[in-house]
Amino acid sequence: MGAGRALLCRGIRAAYGHDPESARIAGVVAELSARSEEFAALWQTHEVKSKSQESKHLKHPQVGDLYIECAAFTVNGAPHQQLVVYQAGAGAPVAGPAEDR
Repeated sequence: MGAGRALLCRGIRAAYGHDPESARIAGVVAELSARSEEFAALWQTHEVKSKSQESKHLKHPQVGDLYIECAAFTVNGAPHQQLVVYQAGAGAPVAGPAEDR
C-alpha cells in the first residue's frame, strides 16, 4: 500500500474524529471504501494522523519530478482548519524551474 494513500486515509480519519456526525465525511468514506479495497482496508486500521510536516514527491506533466516540503499550521478562530504551505527546499533541483514558471 502506498505511503501517500495511507497518510490521506489517516488525515480523513482525523477530520472524522473532529466531526463524527458529518454526513459529508461519511459519504466520502463510503464512496472511497466502495471504489477501493485498499482504502477500505486502510480505513479499518483506525489509524489517525493530522498533517503537520512532511515531504512529498509529485510528478508534474511539464516540470517533471517535484520534491517538496509541506507544513500545516492551525488557523486561530477557525476550528479544525489548517493552512498548508508547500515549497521546494532551498537548493532543490526543482527550485529553479518552479520559480521560472
